[in-house]
Formats: sequence, structure tokens, C-alpha cells
Amino acid sequence: MASAPLLYVLLPSLIIILIGKLVSLRWLRDPKIWNSIDQLNFRLLIPCLIVSILAKSNLDSYEVDQIAAVILLTLGLIAIGLFALYRLNLIKDLSAASFSSVFQTSTRWNTTIAIVLISQLFGDSYLAIIAVIMVMFMPLANVLNITMLIYLLNNDQNSLVSYISKILKNPIIVSCLVGIALSYSPIQLSNALLTGLNRLGQASVATALLSLGAGISFNMSRTGLMAITTSCIFKLVVMPVLVMILALLIGIEHKLACVMALSLAAPTAMNGYVVAKEMGGDAPLYANISSIQTLFSFITLPAWVASMKYWVT
Repeated sequence: MASAPLLYVLLPSLIIILIGKLVSLRWLRDPKIWNSIDQLNFRLLIPCLIVSILAKSNLDSYEVDQIAAVILLTLGLIAIGLFALYRLNLIKDLSAASFSSVFQTSTRWNTTIAIVLISQLFGDSYLAIIAVIMVMFMPLANVLNITMLIYLLNNDQNSLVSYISKILKNPIIVSCLVGIALSYSPIQLSNALLTGLNRLGQASVATALLSLGAGISFNMSRTGLMAITTSCIFKLVVMPVLVMILALLIGIEHKLACVMALSLAAPTAMNGYVVAKEMGGDAPLYANISSIQTLFSFITLPAWVASMKYWVT
């Protein structure tokens, strides 16, 4: 794959992140402004995006059960590995809030980059696979991350019922449930309503990137550097390796396995920054990790493309 398409999809995100940082330093210096933007994203714009994607999804094509199994096993193994590192204190002095950002950035996925990448490599016909992966990955990753955040950062000694209640009241989880229900329901949302939801959702892409840029901190400790390194390794290397191995073991056809692994080799999603900020995670660390992951993906994605071409041929 030529570097131009990759540059085309990665560079705009980096530019918007940089603009967000410059705006926060020069014009919008009041943190309350950015808090309000994050509230809007968390409670309205991101849920609208999730509902608009899931509601019009079609799960009747491809090996949905096999794809779901690969994604579930991959997320589960990564979660176990990360918690083992945390509990064994292998990343020294890592707080619960900081670990939550390492966890989130290791288990979220930038679908925009994946869509452009697969379209350029395999053609638009394979974008349906991305849609299926997205429908499987988005709810599982969100439930996993929201549950983890509540478990790690909730200092009250609450019952299991209270934990479940908090999970189900979370706007991201609610939007996943609503979207999945609509995708299986005979009720069809009107095109006008879907378009409106999609436009609101798309607004979250730019605003989340701006807010993420505003939250970047250039003061980084040794622990912070270790956290960033851990997340980059898990997301950019471990996740695609696990996806490829599990897909082949489960019996998924080679080319489809390559598409899955390559799409999930994309860096982390930017909207997790808003979740971290709203739920008490280490938002500046999330901003730093996601920005550095995007930079590193200029190296890792071409490497994955080269290896996948070998597997396909």
C-alpha cells in the first residue's frame, strides 16, 4: 500500500489534535468550556453516533458468530494480560486512574482509519466486514471499558446491583443497547431521523479530537512513559497478532482473517478520552497515548500491510 492513503487518513486527526491544543492555550483557556464540550459529547453526540451505526447494521452476512468469538476472545485475553501487569505492579506507581487509560487505549479501535485502510487494500466490497466487526466490537469494548472504569474508580463499597445499575445508566451503554435492539427490530427508523442522528454523531469526531488535543500534557513521568509503551504494544502489536491467530484457529478463511487483523491494527479511538474525563480516568494520559499511538501507526500499519500481503498471497 502506498503511503499517501495512510497519510491521508492519519494526518487530519493529528492536525485537529494540534489545533485543539493551540486553541486551549490561546483562546479557550477556561477548563469549564472543555468540560461542557465533553459533557455534550458523552451524553448526546457519541451516543447518537453509536445508535446511527448500530441501528442500520446488517448482521446476516459473513460468519458473524465466528467474528464475534474472535473479538470476544481477543478483548478477554488483552484484559487479562493488562490486569496481570497492573496487579503484579510491573508498571511501577501506576494509579488506578492511569491504568484505566492504559486499558481503554489498548482495547478501543479507530474505525475511520480501518475503513480507509481496508478500502484501499481490498476494495469497497470488504467494507461490509468492517461493518460487522464494528457492530461486534463497539458494544463489547464499551461494556468492557465502562465496567472496568466503574470497578476501578468507584471508591464506594457498593453492591453488585449498584454496579450493574451504574453500567446500565451509562449513556454509551444505553446507546449500544438501543442500537442493537433497533438492528434486530422490525421497526425501521426514517431516513430523516437516521440522517439527523448521524450528523449529530459525526460532530463528536471533530469535537472529541479538539478536546483530546486540549487535554494533552507535555509533562511526562517515567511511569507515564511506561504506560504509553505498554498501551502501544498491546494495541498496535498484540491485538492484531491475537486476532490473526484466533481467526485462523477458529477456521476463518485466510483473507478474511487478514482483513480482521489489519483493521484492528489501527490505533485507539479518540472518543475514549471523553469517557476517561467524564468517569474519573486519567484523561491527559489518554490524550498522550492516543496521539502517540497515531504517530507510531505510521510505522506499524505499513509493516502489517506488508505481512498481510504475504499471508494473502
